[in-house]
Amino acid sequence: MNFLFLTAEGGWAEGLNAKQNAEGAAGAAVSANHGNSIGQLLMVLFVFFCVVVLCYYVTRYLAGIQKSKSKGRNLQIIEVTGLASGSYLQLVKAGKDKYYVLAVSKENVTKIGELTADELLEGEGDEEAELPVVPDAFRELFDKVRNKNKKA
Repeated sequence: MNFLFLTAEGGWAEGLNAKQNAEGAAGAAVSANHGNSIGQLLMVLFVFFCVVVLCYYVTRYLAGIQKSKSKGRNLQIIEVTGLASGSYLQLVKAGKDKYYVLAVSKENVTKIGELTADELLEGEGDEEAELPVVPDAFRELFDKVRNKNKKA
C-alpha cells in the first residue's frame, strides 16, 4: 500500500520509505530551526539590553536639562525630613537670609514658621556624634503647631 506524504521541502513523496525519508528530513529541519531560534533569542536579548542602556542615558540627559532649568538663584531647598508617607517637613531658603519651615503633603503646603540664618544649626548631618540642640525659636514654633493640632 502506497501513501502520499508531504516532505519538509514542501513536495510530495509516495510509499512507506518516502514517509521515513520525510520524517528524517523534518527532524533535520527542526534541529536547524532550533539553532535559528537560539540566535533569534540572543538577538532579542541584545536589542532589549540596547534599549535599556539607551533609556538610561536619555533619562540622565533629560534630568540634567530639568535640573539646570529649575535651578534658581532665589529659592533653594536646604533640608527635607519625611514625616509620614507623602508628607515632609522642608527648610527653604528664600533670598539672601530668609528661611521658611514648610509642611508639604500631597494636597497642600503649610508655612509653619520663619527662621533666620543665626538660628540654623551648622555642621554635617551625616555624623551621629551628638544630638543637636534645638534653637528656642524653632522649639516655640514647634510647640505652637503641636498645640494647634491638639486643639483641632
